[in-house]
Amino acid sequence: MQLVQARAAAQAELDTMSSETNPLRLVDDADVADVGWGWVWAWNTARWFETGDPADVAPPGDGPIVVVKETGETFHLWSSPSFDEQLRQYAEARGLPAPAPLGW
Repeated sequence: MQLVQARAAAQAELDTMSSETNPLRLVDDADVADVGWGWVWAWNTARWFETGDPADVAPPGDGPIVVVKETGETFHLWSSPSFDEQLRQYAEARGLPAPAPLGW
């Protein structure tokens, strides 16, 4: 799976949470984290991308969206445990290599 296809999968997942009154947006491709076996997209409200105002930040809950390169599977990371730990656990459970740290 190429980055452009993975972005479409991440966007489709994000669209399930987005609304006309509160549209959500993925980060630009240059800001996507590559953990080896998958890509990780941060996201926020479209308004936050325009203003940078903390008042426009998406409410807590779902974290970044992960797209697995080989399968196109998408899933969300949560606020706890750390994103790196969740990625490590996912990889370990599926026999994938240890992911590169996000550094977030």
